[in-house]
Amino acid sequence: MSEAINELVKHLITFFKPTDCDPMTSLIDSMPIITCAEKNKNGKVATEIATKEYCSTKNMYYLGLKLHTLAFRREGTIPFPKMIILSSAEENDLTVLKREAADILIKRKIFADKIYSDFSY
Repeated sequence: MSEAINELVKHLITFFKPTDCDPMTSLIDSMPIITCAEKNKNGKVATEIATKEYCSTKNMYYLGLKLHTLAFRREGTIPFPKMIILSSAEENDLTVLKREAADILIKRKIFADKIYSDFSY
């Protein structure tokens, strides 16, 4: 299911891409898609890929997916997505990024959370 959605999103993004996108500057982030709250432990939506995970920003456990976005910077307006990826909630953000987008991130300025770096601090 997620592969079909990824292909559809790729085609839509290519078709609607604005001309003011900065191809050398990318923004990367992810967010949870909560299909079942912690109280109800038996989810019924997207059971093939939904997993239990902890969301630190919401301070809760949830059953669901993750939505990852790689976007072009656009000056003075909201970024335009280059790539939108669905993954299971338990997958590490950096692992998903390396698997899906490593080849297109070469020689770009990247703005992202600390989780997307494999350097020690």
